[in-house]
Amino acid sequence: MSFWIKLDTRLPRHRKTYALAKLLAQGDGELLPNGRTATDWRGRALGLLTAFWGYVAEHHPSGDVTDADREAIRDAVHEWLEPSAWTCEDVRTLLAKSGHLERTRRNRIVVHGWLEWTGSDLMRLAKDRQRKQLARSSRSKPRRADVPGAVRGRGADETRSLAKPRLAKPRLSKTRKTAATPALRIEALSSDAHAALEILEGNLPAAHYDAAVGVVRASQNPDGVLLGLRSFGPGGIDERIGVGWAVVGRAIFDFWQTGERWNPAFFRGFVRRALEAPVPGSRPQTDAEKMHARAEQLEREGVP
Repeated sequence: MSFWIKLDTRLPRHRKTYALAKLLAQGDGELLPNGRTATDWRGRALGLLTAFWGYVAEHHPSGDVTDADREAIRDAVHEWLEPSAWTCEDVRTLLAKSGHLERTRRNRIVVHGWLEWTGSDLMRLAKDRQRKQLARSSRSKPRRADVPGAVRGRGADETRSLAKPRLAKPRLSKTRKTAATPALRIEALSSDAHAALEILEGNLPAAHYDAAVGVVRASQNPDGVLLGLRSFGPGGIDERIGVGWAVVGRAIFDFWQTGERWNPAFFRGFVRRALEAPVPGSRPQTDAEKMHARAEQLEREGVP
């Protein structure tokens, strides 16, 4: 399956592209008798970045390459590494030096700015995957005409069965349990996680709280997910200036729709996207206002 990735038109002249080209050119005189020009190395840097981002989009769509196999990454970009001094080195080390990879507070290696470029595409692919799963499950069910005692024709019940299936999950709270989906086991949570759950339930709208519970239930470490979600809210260790529960709730809902497992670095990108989204009822931001807001956010986060 092929994927589309977005490339900035300023990429050939970006400072990080020049930095990567200089790193690739190390030892140029020893490897090639006649050497290469700076333009040649910059072209190889562009080819390496395109091949690497394509590999990430296909195999690590969250942008987290911490657990990626170093040999697999090298195979994906080897034609752009040869004959540089990095042929036998870990490509992640090279890209970290050039600034194309970064390490998070939780010691995860992620692609810099990955979600800002691919977040909308990831959500579209996740929804498309969910739609196909629903289509396959509906084909596997027996037709109404094959069920003994079924009424033929397009009555009210059959008309409802032809409607678009609802994708929203049922609300799972501490006081309401459904037979279709088991409720979250409150007694199995630690005291800190239980307190975090109460904070989320008290501050998030019903749809956003349901999405938070869905993210927690999909994880093998519900305590860690709850504490992680809480940390992004007001008073949490990962909170940013201007991040309220409304922003965190939208980020949780969008993250849940992707179907991905909990990843703090991946989720932080959704928080950034929610921050940049216009407030309902207000006028859309101009490009200049978006640029100023993004610059202020990067300055608060200490990003150079």
